Amino acid sequence: MGYTQAVDVTLVADSQDNRKGHYGEDNNIYLNDTNLNNTKDLATTLGHETSHAIDNQDPSINTNPQNNTSKADNEIYAQNYGDDFSDYVEFASENYGDGNLADTNNNNLGNTPAERQRNQKLINNNNQDYAEIDKSKGRMLPPSRMCMTIKLEKQIIDFAILAQELEAQGKLEDAQETREEVERTKRTSG
Repeated sequence: MGYTQAVDVTLVADSQDNRKGHYGEDNNIYLNDTNLNNTKDLATTLGHETSHAIDNQDPSINTNPQNNTSKADNEIYAQNYGDDFSDYVEFASENYGDGNLADTNNNNLGNTPAERQRNQKLINNNNQDYAEIDKSKGRMLPPSRMCMTIKLEKQIIDFAILAQELEAQGKLEDAQETREEVERTKRTSG
């Protein structure tokens, strides 16, 4: 992959922020435990934010006209990367003797009073660091709205690819109908 920059993964608990995770301008990944429902959710979010960290290796990736990549495309890719990553984690856990992933998040800070105190202090410090991050440089949509947007953007891209494939097969009428569907979808989503 050519990925050489290390990032820190920091756990926070911010009930005022609806994000599950954020890749910050400080090149670190923040996972918001308050909004993570289970282990698969955690793995999906970690994979998603890791994709952004990898993309950040090349700051021109969002605007390079030669690779025709957009922020929307990167968001779709990050979601797919996160989904695939969590599927791999789940498969490995189930098939190599570690059991199933947790279905819930019990927000457990430790088993002993000393562990809980130490970990609560760590979370509090992480929350302070997270509060200082400029989150405007990340995706600002709420998770449900972001999923809707990603699905629409993916649908538009899928239609555009299908139109190209139909045209390559000489099915020009079908290609034109598909292009019209792309335009209709763009109009209804904008």
